[in-house]
Amino acid sequence: LNEDRFRFVLAPTATPASHALIHSSTLKNMTSNMQQNQTEKVITAEVSPSALAVVDEVARRIAASGGGALFIDYGRHSCLGDTLRAFYRHEQLSPLCDPGLVDLTIDVDFQACGRQAAKVEGAAVFGGLEQGEFLGRMGIVERLQALLNN
Repeated sequence: LNEDRFRFVLAPTATPASHALIHSSTLKNMTSNMQQNQTEKVITAEVSPSALAVVDEVARRIAASGGGALFIDYGRHSCLGDTLRAFYRHEQLSPLCDPGLVDLTIDVDFQACGRQAAKVEGAAVFGGLEQGEFLGRMGIVERLQALLNN
């Protein structure tokens, strides 16, 4: 694969998109940290408008018709940090190398998704849970024991 032909750039201040997509208290903390930080540490916030739109639609349907939804994916509880990665033939590469040839992935911001769903009247949000805790509550230890006993 070819070397990177693109590069990331850092906005000098909060952008209109960041104001629209990031919870206001998170943005305020981020910009405050950016201005006070003397070590030039880069703070990354990843947002996914399409993920928020999907969560919003699911929450509206559940509020209108009943039911529930379980969202499972790699992710974190917060949107701060850089999780954008690229893979090609099972090797991790720069996300900017060979656009269209590498598979891109990013962790889900479950906190933002939960806030979006909670905005829908009639929808309730529970969670999130780490994978181990979820599997434990679902009875994985008992299932393993049953399998070992047979």
